[in-house]
Order: sequence, then C-alpha cells, then structure tokens
Amino acid sequence: MPKKPLGQLLLETGYITDSDLMRALSEQKNTGAPLGQILVEMGLLSPQVLGQLLADQEGITYRKVLGMPLSLEVIQLLPEETIKDKKIFPLKITDGFLEVAILPPLNPLVLDNVREITGYKIRTYLVTDIEFQQLLNQYFNIKTTSDKTLRGADIFVEEEVAPVTMDTPVVKFTDSLITDAISNNASDIHLDPTPEGIRIRYRVDGMLSDVMNITSGIEEAVISRFKVLGGMDIAEKRRSQDGRFSYEVNGKIYDFRISSTDSKHGEKISIRILRKAQIMIELSRLGMPENTLKEYEKLIIRPYGVILAVGPTGSGKTTTLYSTFNKISNPTKSFFTIEDPVEYELPGIIQTQVNLKAGITFANGVRSVLRLDPDIIMVGEVRDADTAKAVVESALTGHLVFSTLHSNDAPSTIIRLLEIGVEPFLVASSVIGIVAQRLIRTICPACKEECLANKEEVDLLYSTPPLDSVILWKGTGCSACNFTGYRGRTGVFEILTINKSIRDAIIRKDSASVLRQIALNSGMTSMLENGFGKVKSGQTTIEEILRIVGLEE
Repeated sequence: MPKKPLGQLLLETGYITDSDLMRALSEQKNTGAPLGQILVEMGLLSPQVLGQLLADQEGITYRKVLGMPLSLEVIQLLPEETIKDKKIFPLKITDGFLEVAILPPLNPLVLDNVREITGYKIRTYLVTDIEFQQLLNQYFNIKTTSDKTLRGADIFVEEEVAPVTMDTPVVKFTDSLITDAISNNASDIHLDPTPEGIRIRYRVDGMLSDVMNITSGIEEAVISRFKVLGGMDIAEKRRSQDGRFSYEVNGKIYDFRISSTDSKHGEKISIRILRKAQIMIELSRLGMPENTLKEYEKLIIRPYGVILAVGPTGSGKTTTLYSTFNKISNPTKSFFTIEDPVEYELPGIIQTQVNLKAGITFANGVRSVLRLDPDIIMVGEVRDADTAKAVVESALTGHLVFSTLHSNDAPSTIIRLLEIGVEPFLVASSVIGIVAQRLIRTICPACKEECLANKEEVDLLYSTPPLDSVILWKGTGCSACNFTGYRGRTGVFEILTINKSIRDAIIRKDSASVLRQIALNSGMTSMLENGFGKVKSGQTTIEEILRIVGLEE
C-alpha cells in the first residue's frame, strides 16, 4: 500500500489546515527545504509530532536523540562521508546491536552496507531532518578536529603525559571544544571522569546537557591541556586547584575560570565562561518589574547602609551587583571591591582579590579598605561572622556596602545574619535592603505558541479567576533552542526594604515567616508573584517558575 504524502497525512490528522499547507508548500518551492522541516520552523508542528508521524509511515520507532550521550568511538564506526551522504548516524551499541538514527525513507541497501562496514547487527530509529542536522552540527563541529586527536591518541598514552604544544591534536581538540561551547551559549564546560573516559557536558540556560564522551586514552592529555591554560600544576592531581585564562573567539576576548578536583575515576574539571557583555548590563534589563526596579534604584543612592543580593549559586547575584556599580559609578566617589575571584574588571574602581596565602580575607580586606577613604564598597560574599561584622561596621561608619549571601529569600536573610552571630540591633541599624533573586529560562521566540490555561494553572495565577479564558505561552521545541522550548534567561526578584516595622521585628527576633508577612503587608512583591507576572506576560511558563522558585508555604 503506497504511503500517503506527508501533507495529506497532516491534513487528515488535523495537525494543519489547507492554508497552512499552501503556505508551507510555497516556502518549500522557494527554499527547497523538506516540508516537515518548514512546518516545524513555522511553528505549526513540533519535531516530536513530525518524527512520530514519519516513523509510523515507515513502520519503525521514532526516538528523540538530542541530549543523549554519544561515544566518539561509536560514531567513528562509519566514515563521515557515509553519515552525511546516507543520512545514518551511529548512536550507541546495545546488546550486540548498533543503534542508528536515520532519515526516511528507510533504505535496506544502506543498512546492509552499514552492517558490512561495522560488523554489527543494526537497530534503526527514525529522526527528523532538523534533529539529524542538529546531531551533525553538535558533534561534527568538534569531531572534525577531534578525529585527528583520536587517531593520534597513542602519542599521549604513556606513563608521563607528553608535552602539549600548540600544533598537537589535543590542542586543536580543546580549542574547538571552547569554540563550540561559546557558539552554543554555554556558561560552563564540565569534564567528568568516568570508568570509561571523560563525559563532556555544557551548561546552557542553567541546565546541563551531554555533548560527547571521550573513551580513547587521551583523557589525561585533555585534562593537562586545560590545566596548562589555567596556569595550574599538571603534576598535582589530588589537591583541588583554581586557575584563569583568556581566549579569543571570532575577534572577541573571553575570560575563563577553571577549577579541578580529584575523584574516584580521575580529575574533574569545571570551566566557567565569563562574558562581560552579559554581566555589564543595564539594571532595567535584569528582569525587575517596574515597581521593584524603582524601589531598588532608591536604595542604591542612599548614602550608607548594607544592601545584600541573596540566592543560591548561579542565581545572578554578581551580575546584579556589577550592573549596580555600573549604574552608580561616578568620578566624585571612591569605589572599592573585595572579591574572590575578581571576575571582571570595572573601569574606575579599585578591585582587590582575596588571597588566603597572603592573609587577605574578606573581613580584613574590608578593614584595610576602610583606611583608604572609600565611599562605596562591594564585598564578594558574607561567608562568616567576621566578614558579616566587618560589613556591618563599615555601614555604621557611613559607607554604602554591597555584598552577597546564600539565602532562600529576602526575609530569611535576616535570620541568616542573626545565626551567623550578628547582634539584632546591629542588623536592624545597618541593613537597608535585601534583593533575593533567581534566574528562570524564557520561552524560545522561534517556537513560541499560545495555549489555553487549564483550571489548575488559572487557580495558581489568579486569586480571583477572570471570566474570560486565560491564554498562556509555551515553546514547542525547535533547532534554535535545542528542542527544549526555552532560550535565554531573565531574573525574578523580591526586594525587602527595611522599614520601622521590619526593624522592630528584627529586634524582637521574630521568625522568617513573621518577617515575610510584615514585608508583604508593607508592599513587597514576592519572587513567586514576580514569576507569575512573567508567565502572564508570555515570558516563561508555570512549570519553569515552580521548578526554580517553588510555591510559597
């Protein structure tokens, strides 16, 4: 029985209309792209629906392959030309079967040829054109250089790692890995040791995803190359180390912070990619609602006091403080920072690096700065009682002090300071404001589409449900967002301005829940409320807000 054309099948199943099909066919005439790919890019069809329909037509299984860990050795079972020309991609070996991703139509002759080349029985999975191209982009960008590395791996498999020079395959591989991570907008590169080799992952928009596995004996050389870049001791493998380096990609200079630690299967490396353009941004672009932004702008022009940015690691606290300094910096005032490490150079500001070996801690760094006639001070983090007391003392002597603290929300920060050992009257008289924040993923604009809110979603978003239907937005997933439905991030905030009611509650040592209620009664917009506002405006989804912020107790 002949297969139905894709357009006819989609019409019959109700996924598209006649006008949708006409638009897509017109676009296909101009571009020559596959019809399914055009429909996905137009936002009329999700890649998953397209893949399932095509798989049903072929009588094979559809599989979403993006994000699954793949092995270079498995990929290299087939020549690159065969993968590209025959549209067949090796995925992994399971129970004696080579699992491959293919594009329709299914060609038995190609499968027979692959069986002869590899010596494995073949198990096929269908993917879409977009997904197949994404596999090629994601893996061959790196493997065009790493293929050379793997073929020359015997050079590096010795008792001692051979010297890494600028023209070795390992250097080319690590350079291409850095370039690929930047092109994918990754914030971090993780090299995780496994019993078989190294698992490489990128963190994009706060989420880790697998990129590739290295299982060919060059792991130690790759680790050594990154440690050399970071100015670290390659002979020291058991002690944790930190380093920094800079790298030029497409005419732009990027800074990198690298850390290593020992583990059961070898050294673990994490590399943070520092992008100055993403941290030196205007306050209005951080994601604060207008009323919250106005409140914050009033706080940061106060002559003295402590302002704290709080949240977990990776919640954007440093970006908020750097953007704040960029906003208030002027030549009539003296600005100092004490950081660990100094992540970005700020023009016109004296920046000091914490150095424990030299005896420079946050606490004594603050006290040293006070002798240099500062107006405004930024302290990287309040980690202990000594630092907290130094920050408070600085504010009480007429300085405006910014710092960060690990705390879940703004009111509980007060309790955290008391637990550290700062007296209630000192907290009440020095702290003037607390900014709690998180980073949430925003919906991908390329695959954004409307959806009707269900009753549970409406009840979450509104205390009094509206009479009309509520329209929300979601991302269906496309090649632009790696089929996640999200691309980019923004902040959600709550700002606690310390007023008389809050000060009295601090002196009484009231609980965090009592402090929170007083703050809400005084007009504080919670992070959850801020997040739900972004859901209503179509910036993100309820699922993302609940994942990052959670429901209030």
